[in-house]
Amino acid sequence: MYESPTAKGTLDVKGLALVKGDSSQLTRTLQHDVINAIMRNPTDAWSVVEGMINDAIATIKQLDKSKLIKQSKLGSELCYKNPAAVVSLQVANKMKARGQEEPQAGDLVPFLVGVGTSTKIVDRADHPDHVVDVDYYYYIDRQIIKPLVRILDVLKTNWRDSIQSVYY
Repeated sequence: MYESPTAKGTLDVKGLALVKGDSSQLTRTLQHDVINAIMRNPTDAWSVVEGMINDAIATIKQLDKSKLIKQSKLGSELCYKNPAAVVSLQVANKMKARGQEEPQAGDLVPFLVGVGTSTKIVDRADHPDHVVDVDYYYYIDRQIIKPLVRILDVLKTNWRDSIQSVYY
């Protein structure tokens, strides 16, 4: 719901990455800015949005990696059908193995996805203090492109063709 395109307008969002607790700050900020650009000036929105996406892709490697951190709530190992596939649980296990303070069930576990040979995110995710090489292609795809699909596919078909990206 968007009540007014003015600075004092109200934006109420449900179901998008913008309001999901496990989305990175980068994702939430970019999605918020895109929605505002579309609502303020629908006729010029695409050029503004295209610029935002290209800027985000071009500068993602220079961003403070804290803007890329995701968090996931840790549950009890017994509550998962496949504990080996749960990122928060595997990151907590890595922290425990290193002697770090171990998160408890119900805690939010912060993590970054690093570069690695495994195709599984769960294998490449770790506590932000222990990720040296961030997998920027993962963040471009999962934190920029995919969260914007639900909004941008309505605005412009084939929008991916008009953005410059090392990923596509």
